[in-house]
Amino acid sequence: RYRDSELLALPAASRSARGVARTFQDMGLVRSDTVRENVLLAQTWIAAYPAVAGLLALGGSVGTERELRRRADEALELFGLTHLAEERLGDLPYGTMRIVEIAAAVASGPDLLLLDEASAGLTPDEAHALGDRFQALRDELGLTLVVIEHHVPLIARTCDYCYCLESGALIAQGTPAEVVAQPRVVESFLGRGTLEEVPA
Repeated sequence: RYRDSELLALPAASRSARGVARTFQDMGLVRSDTVRENVLLAQTWIAAYPAVAGLLALGGSVGTERELRRRADEALELFGLTHLAEERLGDLPYGTMRIVEIAAAVASGPDLLLLDEASAGLTPDEAHALGDRFQALRDELGLTLVVIEHHVPLIARTCDYCYCLESGALIAQGTPAEVVAQPRVVESFLGRGTLEEVPA
């Protein structure tokens, strides 16, 4: 439920129009298309003109298309992907494809961005850089991020508030520092039996 709307009952385009975007654990991109084409595709809901108007460049379709390309280019720049814009997505490393998926979600213009296992397939350095981008999305674009993630260091440095679940049950919640100090969280997610074994 978001802004007094039950999202589960709405089609994807209607959810986007309400300011919600999300990524998936299984990547929701078209690997045969270019990076730029994928980022443009995520903005389909904004292009409200009929297909014929788009094909024939009628009405406001030309201006809308120009704006969509501007938004796509801004998202690519924000995520350091400009040099890959014309590359076929399927030819890129998996970690890079994950970043493209987030860029595509951001290009759709959300206020609320839902991210599912965003660091899957990323190297430690890539995950650290992703944390920097999360902070930029929050601080520079004013986005609210809800992140489902197993990468504890990424969550600890980027999130304001955490919920920790084990087998679907809530076992801790609070600030990252409060959550990682809980003995059950330490045992379940950090692989140590006691708090004393957790490095400072």
